[in-house]
Amino acid sequence: MRKEDKSLIIAQLGELLKQYPHFYLVDVEGMDAGQTSDLRRKCFQTDLKMVVVKNTLLQKALDNATESFGENDRRTQSWQIQLNNAKAALNDMERELDDCSQEADDMGEELEDAAEAAEESEQRFSGLGTVLKSVGAAMGTVVVAAGAATVKLASGVI
Repeated sequence: MRKEDKSLIIAQLGELLKQYPHFYLVDVEGMDAGQTSDLRRKCFQTDLKMVVVKNTLLQKALDNATESFGENDRRTQSWQIQLNNAKAALNDMERELDDCSQEADDMGEELEDAAEAAEESEQRFSGLGTVLKSVGAAMGTVVVAAGAATVKLASGVI
């Protein structure tokens, strides 16, 4: 965004702050387009003005308003408190996102370790299968030989 555009937005926000002494800060970051549209519709139906703005631009508009109204004006103090609360909530969300991201990374590493262990087990069992196949073939040969010996022995008895 160009500097001229930012200055225009800051000036428009300043005019809104003069026009509306009370406002609410709402975080719409987690809302999809449909939810945001519903919120806009409800605001319109109740004569609330909804403006989406970047935190930094709002901060600059509030700084300008503070200069106009003075730091001790209750409006500017109220606005600053609301903005500080919004920033604190944003910081909490960023911390939570970082924690979730770290947990996802840890889970990914655990899954990779489990996959490696499964591959090692497959190799061990593959070797075991070959041994068991050989033992089975040898046992089959022994059974066939024992059967042949039994038949020969039985025919000699008869």
